[in-house]
Amino acid sequence: TLDALELGRVLRWFGISRTLQQVRRLIEEVDFDGNRQLEFKEFTKLMRQLFQREHKLRRQIFDQHHVDGKIPIAMLTDVVVVLTGISCDPTALSESLSTV
Repeated sequence: TLDALELGRVLRWFGISRTLQQVRRLIEEVDFDGNRQLEFKEFTKLMRQLFQREHKLRRQIFDQHHVDGKIPIAMLTDVVVVLTGISCDPTALSESLSTV
């Protein structure tokens, strides 16, 4: 079983950052037996839901910002902010992409 603190660590390992309050709300969504901890089936359901939400969000962002199947560099900083919630320096982003 996982409690809220342990689930928060697991989510961060998967690259999903949530506050303790948000993690507790996530547990409430799938905690079938009401013990405030996740058993394996509850955990797998939660992870499936989270990844489906992320996929849906990324698809929506791509559909809104793409031009001929590509996201223009000028719009990329906006996309990074929407996906991560973190402001991004356009110059640093361009330099990072030029090395790829």
